[in-house]
Amino acid sequence: EFPLGEHPAFTVQMNARADARLQPGGEGSVPAKPLWSPLYRNWIDGRLGVALTEPIAPCGNYSCLEGVIQAFVTVGYVSFNCEQALGKLRSLLGGATYDVAIDNTNSSIFVVGHKLRNVTQQGMLIGAAQAMITTETYAERFSSAIVSAASRALLLRFERWDAEEMQQQQQTFTFRLGSGSAVELGCNPKVMTDCLQIGTRSVMLDEETRWLVVVVLPADAFGRPGQIAEQNVREQVKRISADLDRYMDEARLAGVGIFVAALVSCIAVAMALSFLVSRRLGILANLIRKLGDLDFARDSREFEQLRRGTRSRIKEVGNLQDSFCRLSKAIEAFAKFVPDSVVQSIVRDDPGARHLHVFRRRVTIMFSDIKDFTAISESLCEHDLLRLLTRYFSAMTHVVERHEGVVAEILGDGLLVYWNAPGDVEDHCGKACLAALAQQRELADLNQLLAQEGWDFPELIIRIGLHTGDVLSGNIGSEVKMKFGCIGDPVNTASRLEGLCKLYGVSILCSEATFSGLPPNTPALCRGLDIVQVKGKSKPMGIYEVLCDKRYTSEEEAGALVSRGARYEAALQLFQQARFKEAIAGLEKLLEETPHDKAAARLLSRAYESESMGIEGRSFNYVSRIVEK
Repeated sequence: EFPLGEHPAFTVQMNARADARLQPGGEGSVPAKPLWSPLYRNWIDGRLGVALTEPIAPCGNYSCLEGVIQAFVTVGYVSFNCEQALGKLRSLLGGATYDVAIDNTNSSIFVVGHKLRNVTQQGMLIGAAQAMITTETYAERFSSAIVSAASRALLLRFERWDAEEMQQQQQTFTFRLGSGSAVELGCNPKVMTDCLQIGTRSVMLDEETRWLVVVVLPADAFGRPGQIAEQNVREQVKRISADLDRYMDEARLAGVGIFVAALVSCIAVAMALSFLVSRRLGILANLIRKLGDLDFARDSREFEQLRRGTRSRIKEVGNLQDSFCRLSKAIEAFAKFVPDSVVQSIVRDDPGARHLHVFRRRVTIMFSDIKDFTAISESLCEHDLLRLLTRYFSAMTHVVERHEGVVAEILGDGLLVYWNAPGDVEDHCGKACLAALAQQRELADLNQLLAQEGWDFPELIIRIGLHTGDVLSGNIGSEVKMKFGCIGDPVNTASRLEGLCKLYGVSILCSEATFSGLPPNTPALCRGLDIVQVKGKSKPMGIYEVLCDKRYTSEEEAGALVSRGARYEAALQLFQQARFKEAIAGLEKLLEETPHDKAAARLLSRAYESESMGIEGRSFNYVSRIVEK
C-alpha cells in the first residue's frame, strides 16, 4: 500500500501542480486536466498497470487541488486487446485470399511506452499478444523472441523510443534476425523467407504520454496480394488505436462520472455560449471571405441583419460585428475610386499593391465625352446637374464592367477606360468595341427615360475614341501618394480619336490597331474612314467607324450598313489612287442615299479640291493632317 503522498496516481497530479507554481500566473493560471501515471503495481491485487488520473479541483485549476480519482488499466487488459487483434489478423491471413500462416515465432502485436513522464520507463512493455507481463520489462529484453527482435530493430532504425519521426507518422520497414541476437534492417521478401515487416502507430494519451502500437508480420503477407494485405494491416492498426482511444474515453467518463450531476448545468451554459459564439464567428468569417473578393453580400440574410444593427449579446462578438460593418463600408467606398482588381490586391495584402511599380502591357483604351456638355451644364442647377451625371455615369459604368473593362478615371463629363489592365482580358479589342456600341444603346434608353421625366434639354450625345497599344501600367505617383494608371502615347491617341468623332460626324472611332485586333467572328461592324496624322504624331494611322453590333441590328439594316460602308471604302481607295472623278461619282451617289454622312461629304470635298489641282492619276499625299487636338 502506498502512502497518499507517494501514490503514483496522486504523485503525477502533484507534480503537475508543482510545475504550475512555476508559471507566471501561478497555480491558478493552469487548468487542472487528466494525466496518465507511470507503470506501477496496484496495491489491492499487485497487478501491474497504469492509471488515468482525474484531478478533484472544483475551481478548475491547480490552486484548489483536493484529491485525485483514478481509473486503473492493467497490462493484462492491454495484452488481451493485442491478442484479440492478432487473432483477427491470424484468421484474415490464414484465409484463401492470403494463405499465410502466422504464430508466435513470426508475428506479434505489442504496445510500448515510447514517450513518458518517467523517462526511465520509456521502452517498457505496456502489453503484448501471446505473452504474460508480470514485471516492468523493457521491450528489447522481453522473453518473447519476436517482440525483443522487433524492439531492437526499432531502436536500430530510430535510435530512441521517443524519436520525433515515430511520434509524427506511421512507420513501416522490413528486418530479419541475424546471427545470435543481431537484427538486420531491410530485406527482400521475394528472396528471403524469414523477412519480417514492422508497422507502427503512435497514440497520444496526454501531452507527455504516448504509446507505440507495433505490429510484426511475415513480410510476404504484404505481397499476396500486397496492396490488399497492407491496407488490411493498417486498418487493424487503426482499429487497435480506436480501441485504445475508446478505452481512454471510457476511463475518462468513469473518472469524471462523480461530478456529472454537479456540472450538467455549467456544461449546458458553456455549450450554449460556445454555439452562439462559434455560429456568429462563422458567419463573420464567411462574410470576410466574400469581402476579400469585393462581394459585399448585400443579398444575404446575415449581412442584412448586420446592416439593420442586429448585434450579438456577447460584447466581444458584437465589437467584431461593428468593426466588420465599418470595414465593409470603407472598402465598398474605396472600390468606387479605385479599380476592383487593385482593391482586391490591397485587401489580400499582395506585396506589389503597396509599392510604386509599372510593367509593359498591351491595352485597349477608351475615351468618351458628352457633346456640348458645357451648354447643358449651364442650363441646369447644381443639384440637377449632379443627378444627371450620376445617372449617366452609373449607366455607362455598368456597361463597361459587363464587358470586363475598368473605369480608371471620371474626367468631368468623360470616362477613361482600360481593357487588359490591371488584369488580363481575352479579346480586349473586341470587348472594347462592343462596350462602346452598348453605351450608345444604353444612352438611347436613358434619353428616352429623361424625356418622359420632363428634363428640358437636348438629348445626350456621346463621342467615343478607342485605341490599342503598349503602355506602362501599374502604380504611379510619389512615395506618399499613388494611383493605378497607364502611361504612354496610346492614352493620348485615344483622346485624339474621341476628338476626331466631331470632324467626321461619327459616334465611335477606333484606330487601325484596335480594328486589327478584332476576331474574325466579331459581331461589331466597322468601315474604314481615312488615314490621318494627328497633332503630335509623326506617323499616320488608319481610323475606322464602329457602326453597329449585328446581334442587336436587323439583318436588313446590317446589310445596308455593310453595303454603304463598302461603297465608301471603295471611294476612299479611288481617292487614294488619285482617281478623283470616279471617287466623286461614287461619293455623290452615296450622299444622295445618306445625305447626313459627314465623312462622305468631307471626302467628297477633298476629292473636288484635289481634282481642281490637276493631279488626276498622279502620286500625292492623301493623308489627312489634323492640326487641332
